Amino acid sequence: LQAQSLPTAPKLVVGLTIDQLRTDYLEAFSSLYGEKGFKRLWKEGRVFHNAEYTFCGIDRASAIAAIYSGTTPSMNGIISQRWMDASTLRPVNSTDDTAFMGYYTDQTVAPTKLLTSTIADELKIATRNKGLVYAIAPFRDAAILGAGHAGNGAFWLNNNTGKWCSTTYYNEFPWWLSQYNDRKSPDYRIKDMVWTPALPFTNYTFLPEWRNEPFKYKLDGERTNKFRRLITSPFINEEVNLLTEELLNKSTIGQDDVPDLLSLTYYAGNYNHRSTQECAMEMQDTYVRLDRSIANLLDLLDKKVGLHNVLIFVTS
Repeated sequence: LQAQSLPTAPKLVVGLTIDQLRTDYLEAFSSLYGEKGFKRLWKEGRVFHNAEYTFCGIDRASAIAAIYSGTTPSMNGIISQRWMDASTLRPVNSTDDTAFMGYYTDQTVAPTKLLTSTIADELKIATRNKGLVYAIAPFRDAAILGAGHAGNGAFWLNNNTGKWCSTTYYNEFPWWLSQYNDRKSPDYRIKDMVWTPALPFTNYTFLPEWRNEPFKYKLDGERTNKFRRLITSPFINEEVNLLTEELLNKSTIGQDDVPDLLSLTYYAGNYNHRSTQECAMEMQDTYVRLDRSIANLLDLLDKKVGLHNVLIFVTS
């Protein structure tokens, strides 16, 4: 056994969490997918069919905390996205901390309510702080809990301004992200974002549909809440990909033999918080576009780092 060569450590570990992904939809819509997204993961990866959370009341914050800490809320302290503070009888957010200001946001955010170490923190310890850890997500709790206590940066989208933001808890706000916000952030492009079916709408036959014509949403059509609608549309996954590409281009992540960690979050839930009965066609199109976003991400990682140097895990 000692004579066998140990497997080389990956240069980059990518954790992709897909918020509100449904296994039944994932399988039911499979005939709509291309060959480079979900089907590539199924063919070239390992699928765990019987994985589940060992606690109830699961939401995004508690799920991501469990994924990255390996523990339940009773240990890691993240019982929900929001809860009632027993000492003040006021609701608090899982990432609230008034000791830290925000970059491009007025939110005061830090991972201080996360009580245990995470895989990101352990990577920092194991590599003597040489490994890089970044998190990119549409939501602040996903970004903060994915980056952990010792991350280099956690970035999420400001749903009021369309800028990518962060917290002073981590290192200084990266210069390249300031440039990105000034030139390429979603607020510059949302006026041109129009969501229509990616495939002929007659292909979407897997859920009961009350319409006989395709949907069309101009995300900038209403001045209020346009970025909140963007975050609940499949376009947000491509925005995560665009910022990931900028990170890979402008930083040294994945470029040396010290393993780095990149935590990403996608969204696969209902558009604008409507019911599935109201947006059956939209839901099927969301999975088609999600499949394409995964394909684009895999191609991006292959181009920038090489998939043979990357370990990627996908959870919901």
